[in-house]
Amino acid sequence: MLADRYFLLVLPMMNSAKTLLDTLFILAPAVLVLITSFFLIKKFLDNQHRLKVIELKMQFQKDIMPLRFQAYERLVLFLERITPNNLLHRIYLPDYSVKEFHLELLSAIRQEFEHNITQQIYVTSDAWSSVKTARDEVIKLLNKAASQVISQDKASALNKAVFDLIMNENWNKVEESIEEIKSEMNRNQ
Repeated sequence: MLADRYFLLVLPMMNSAKTLLDTLFILAPAVLVLITSFFLIKKFLDNQHRLKVIELKMQFQKDIMPLRFQAYERLVLFLERITPNNLLHRIYLPDYSVKEFHLELLSAIRQEFEHNITQQIYVTSDAWSSVKTARDEVIKLLNKAASQVISQDKASALNKAVFDLIMNENWNKVEESIEEIKSEMNRNQ
């Protein structure tokens, strides 16, 4: 009788343990397949995302590079136009006084700079800083030359004073900036 009771209590437990074990044997491969599938799909999607990012970067480079090179060209052109030699020959007004000619030269530099100010979007901060420094140096040179002559003299006096300063100080600020821009452009190719 005691044995019957023991058997009645243990038998259901053995059935549930066997059922649990059978369930684990059935679910284990399914869980393993699920985990493997999850990681394979995740890896596939990560690779697809990475490829899409690379594709977008390449498209961006394809679209932006012509604009960047055009910006470098325009900045070099700006610098060439404000080089004292070119500026004085282009703007020379012999009938003007030193003061009038000086103001006209500064106005031309300001207009050229304002015309090209948006190019800073496409170049590095260093390149843009170099352009602004070159512009400031040209203005300093013109101001220094203007301070050395009498403001009522003819424009030719300012012309001569600028060329004398360039020769005496071995002045080449604009050329340095142009070389820096060329160097940066070559690095970005």
